[in-house]
Amino acid sequence: MMPTYGAPGGRSRNTFVVRILHTEDKEWVGIVSHVQSGRKTSFRGFIEAVRFIDGFVGGNSVRPAGESGSRRRRPPNRSAAQPGDPSF
Repeated sequence: MMPTYGAPGGRSRNTFVVRILHTEDKEWVGIVSHVQSGRKTSFRGFIEAVRFIDGFVGGNSVRPAGESGSRRRRPPNRSAAQPGDPSF
């Protein structure tokens, strides 16, 4: 069991688990999870992992692509073909 710590100033607590599975071209590849919500995402670089974490601690409501366990509020990418589109 992981220890828990209170956040200073009464702010909400956020705990993350980062699993680095391997490195690829000097970049970390792995999975980052938010313990309290159960949400997780895979990442192919440090910045992708930080963006996921910032979505919780920075108050950003947009989650990175590939995250499981939540709805994304990002508008669809109209330039990419989607399953069911005639151009797919």
